[in-house]
Amino acid sequence: MKKLSATLLLILLAAAFLLPAPARATRTYGANAIYGGAAGAMDAINGANLSDGDRCWVSVLAEGRSYLYIYNSTIGGVEAVPYVIAPDVNGGNGRWLLVKIQFDSLKLKTGAEVNDISDDETLAGASPTALITERAAKKYSDELYRALFIPASAFTPQTTAGPATGSVETTTNKGMFDYLAFDGTVEEYAFANVVLAGYDSRVGGAIKFKFLWRPFNDNGSTSDGVEWEVAGAAISDNGAVDVAPGTSQVVADTLLAGENTVLHYTDATPAVTFAGTYTSATNEALVHLQVSRNVGGTADTYTAGDALLFGVLVQYPFNGKANFTAW
Repeated sequence: MKKLSATLLLILLAAAFLLPAPARATRTYGANAIYGGAAGAMDAINGANLSDGDRCWVSVLAEGRSYLYIYNSTIGGVEAVPYVIAPDVNGGNGRWLLVKIQFDSLKLKTGAEVNDISDDETLAGASPTALITERAAKKYSDELYRALFIPASAFTPQTTAGPATGSVETTTNKGMFDYLAFDGTVEEYAFANVVLAGYDSRVGGAIKFKFLWRPFNDNGSTSDGVEWEVAGAAISDNGAVDVAPGTSQVVADTLLAGENTVLHYTDATPAVTFAGTYTSATNEALVHLQVSRNVGGTADTYTAGDALLFGVLVQYPFNGKANFTAW
């Protein structure tokens, strides 16, 4: 009998080890800041201790606001404050995703205000994880990039081989456009110094450019083309100013039927990588930008006159968390 009892005990112990562990119940955390990594901030919660569906209530007293987040362990992607937050420790692909709460009815006291309410999303019939994943994807596409226009007047022609500068007045409405006039046979260069506010080199993502221009005259044809070229270097604090730009990228454009009476807007260049480095602690750098006309390119066939550049548009990945420290 004792032998049978001992055997039964061994069977029960073995079964206990072989059975799957019960699923961990979701946890609710509290925080007093969304990010920053300090004690009490949501992103300071160790990712190794988090599971899908965990919640975090963040009450930011300085703002007078509270936020609710749900944790997704696999969504990955870059941060976009306040919508998508990665744990600072053991984050992996895990992200805190901001929940949008909807009320069927809401009664307010006299004089109360409600801000930032829209009716484009609802929790009805959708799991919180699915809804938040969809919202995060939307925010990636809506807010991941910023654009900055740099007009021709912000560029300085190179002393050694620079384009002519000038302005043109339109015939009927007398509008004025500053330009850089790039020659069709000799490569000429112009430079601008800009700061891409909110850009964080640690986030990743592509920096691309578009050129806004027109031909000098109407003596070309729609089979003619112009190639525009761009390169740059990032110069941080104590960085050398005499620095070579990174690898240039080229985009080609063809003349439109209206020639010198219409604006020509190129496609985006391939991704541009700047030489030099950003200061990781402050995410700041001066971008020394070089533009030119790639007259040796096979698609640069417009020789009837100069190509007048009105400016360039740069699109770059934006990280809302990049510049969170006040000066």
